[in-house]
Amino acid sequence: MSRPISSVTYCLNPDCKQHQNLPNSFHCNSCGAALLLGDRYRPLRPLASGGFGRTFLAVDEREGCRCVVKQFVPPRSRRRSERSRTAAELFRAEAERLRELGRHPQIPALYDYIERDGYQFIVQEYVEGENLATMLAREGPFRERDIRKLLLGLLPVLEFVHQQRVIHRDIKPENIIRCRGADGDRLTLVDFGVAKYATETALGRTGTLVGSAGYAAPEQIYGKPVFASDLYALGVTCLHLLTQMEPFDLYDPVGGGLSWRQYLTHRPVSADLGTILDRLTATATRDRSPTAAAALRDLQQPTRRLSPLARRPRRRQPQSRILKGNIGAIASLAFAPDGRTLAAGGNRTAGKPAAIALWDPVSSVAVGRLSSSAARVSALAFAPNGKQLAAVAGERAVRIWDLTTGDAARAIAHPSPVTTVQFCPQGEKLLTGSTDGLVRLWDKRWEMTRTGLERSWFINPGAGAIRSLAISPDGTLLAIGTDAPGIQVWAIPSRPETGMAIASELNRTLQGHADSIAALAFAPDGTRLASSSGDWDGSVKLWDVRDGCLLATLSGCTGMTRALAFTPDGRTLATAGDDRVIRLWDARTGRSRTLQLKGHIATVNALAFSPDGRMLASGSNDETVRLWTYF
Repeated sequence: MSRPISSVTYCLNPDCKQHQNLPNSFHCNSCGAALLLGDRYRPLRPLASGGFGRTFLAVDEREGCRCVVKQFVPPRSRRRSERSRTAAELFRAEAERLRELGRHPQIPALYDYIERDGYQFIVQEYVEGENLATMLAREGPFRERDIRKLLLGLLPVLEFVHQQRVIHRDIKPENIIRCRGADGDRLTLVDFGVAKYATETALGRTGTLVGSAGYAAPEQIYGKPVFASDLYALGVTCLHLLTQMEPFDLYDPVGGGLSWRQYLTHRPVSADLGTILDRLTATATRDRSPTAAAALRDLQQPTRRLSPLARRPRRRQPQSRILKGNIGAIASLAFAPDGRTLAAGGNRTAGKPAAIALWDPVSSVAVGRLSSSAARVSALAFAPNGKQLAAVAGERAVRIWDLTTGDAARAIAHPSPVTTVQFCPQGEKLLTGSTDGLVRLWDKRWEMTRTGLERSWFINPGAGAIRSLAISPDGTLLAIGTDAPGIQVWAIPSRPETGMAIASELNRTLQGHADSIAALAFAPDGTRLASSSGDWDGSVKLWDVRDGCLLATLSGCTGMTRALAFTPDGRTLATAGDDRVIRLWDARTGRSRTLQLKGHIATVNALAFSPDGRMLASGSNDETVRLWTYF
């Protein structure tokens, strides 16, 4: 595995006079201290520092991946003070909490806790992205749709954190990282250094004031934080991002709360969102949203008001089998054409590279594992003959495995990161989409000869990075989703000129979404197309591709809908995404079926029906694949 390149190795000794050393050094040239932490973690450069600690970018030399090293370093004058001892206890407690919390894909994983030379160190997953404070300074105030995405992304994380009996106590824009990926943005909650384990005894005892001024709830300021204190901080974070005003400037001493609407006279938010933000930031805990789950329900169904008498009898919840392949968060799924194999692609976790797990879906027995050096396997596709499996498993490549011989993967190089891959139904062509805005059609000799994939043609929609592709069952139409809201439908030519852009083949553009296109799926009859986007309302649309007519808008999904799948008979459409619920729809009328599939505890990224339609597979950020067999 290749090692990240660095020009220096940084000495972790706080008293060292010259911290920078040659990249492959093992001892500091200035003070003689060992440079590798735990004989494996090599510090590269400082990232941040505070009153009691420093943070460094590092590399794990055993795994070849980047990581973060946090060092507890109290000021020399305070090393024996009560405050210093309290901070040391918080630092040690953070490591204990992260071992459990780091299982969630939106919380950095804990790799190691080390004590050396009288100092404490935490080694964590490196989260590459930009915090919301930096985004606000560069891009200006957030819009309503951005705030809704933020709440939909973080409320489930807080629900998980609170289920572990932990209160974060320091939620603010600087501690929320937006990570950009080929399948969309993901929010990560960082810095649990002042989090509190909330036992019944601890909740009733006054403690030390910790947190960030302006974001801390009133009860937290007095040393009595509760779970709803995190909701208050998240609400204040939203108000700061909306108004670009500091929390102290929003405080109304007369009303005793936060006054923020006057800063949005030219871009007011909806009444529903305003009510939700008021409830999150209520001064008294009795007036505040009681739990993250309750706030999420308000966000998802803000106008729903059911009395106990109006509730319907509970339906029996379908059961599912859980498959765990130890491949991290599930990003992609695909059934083999004969239905005997289910493939799942995962994300790199805890320094381990991503991989593809293979199961027999009937027995749930693992039948294989395909390794990859990539950080994420974001798309999978079986060849129509079932003998090859294509995967987007690398920044600038598609890899193809021969499942009959077990031959190692072949890489199809691309000039820019690849986002999606599809086979034409006849098996003669492979289609890939990438961030350079091109769809490439590869002519392939499926005998896996050395020459193989020699020729490619390309379609240039001219609308930004390619985010999703769908091919009609007869192989004649290609639907393309990009960063732009429209969906382009192209005719796939039978014999395009080698190396030439395909011109005059655009059939029509379907307009109706307000954001980039996240997922596309053709119905088995080839006349209908389902689409989803980053729209904050989570809507899914059904189109007639013959005339471009919008047949139905499927409402009820919340957050981004990331996965779509038709049953083989075309009667049912399954959708899933950020709200963790798999919904089933009548694919002809667009009406919601009453049955919903619930069980995942994090975003659902992938759906796939078995060829006989008897099973639905779902893959989630909770690192599980579920097989549903009752509809």
